Amino acid sequence: MNEADNKSIIRRFIEEGLNRRNPALIEEVYSTDYVGHDPDRPLPRTVADLHQGMVSLLGKVFPDGQYTIERLVAEDELVAWHWIFRATHQDEIMGVPATGKQIAFGGINIFRLESGKVVEDWVYRDTTSLMRQLGALPAPQQVQK
Repeated sequence: MNEADNKSIIRRFIEEGLNRRNPALIEEVYSTDYVGHDPDRPLPRTVADLHQGMVSLLGKVFPDGQYTIERLVAEDELVAWHWIFRATHQDEIMGVPATGKQIAFGGINIFRLESGKVVEDWVYRDTTSLMRQLGALPAPQQVQK
């Protein structure tokens, strides 16, 4: 597959899989050998974890959540996705009960594809910003001059 094809696969997963809540695309887009890397989770993620995340995170915690594609860049077998996620906090996440607050935070995913399927990815999200918006962390102190 070429870079344009790889970008198209990832764009479709974002728009149809994540934003339209279509978990069937996980099997279509991700290899059964998929391994995901996420600093917020100590163990590598699997396809089963993707299903669980779509059900719990997008289905319960942020049911109205939508990802925006800020940038989608491809080189060789890699596709980088810079995103913003906007939603209403409706259920417990990381020990924080539902707040009803509107949140928006960003992140970057890097996908590695082989033969049109994601075999590996790396996720980096601004969890600190999310926790501040939910009131679980204090806002940074203003520097006084």
